Amino acid sequence: MLLDRSNENLDLVVFNEVGGVITENKKKLLDESLRLCRLGVSLITVFSDRHDFAEVADQIAWGTKVWIANEPDHMIHYDDKPVIQAR
Repeated sequence: MLLDRSNENLDLVVFNEVGGVITENKKKLLDESLRLCRLGVSLITVFSDRHDFAEVADQIAWGTKVWIANEPDHMIHYDDKPVIQAR
């Protein structure tokens, strides 16, 4: 866990090699456990490289983020709100 006091945000970081990806079920459990937290919460799965990410990309929960270690300047956001809306 990382606490960013300037943004009042708690980043919960899960390393794929250790804890697996944050799936929908895992996200529900984490959201439930953190429901009383007054801070903003970001759920982040970390991968070593794109190859590891690609193997499980379809299991990652909406509303979470992904960081790939060998591409440290970027983050993938699995937004849970539609960016494009149907007319």
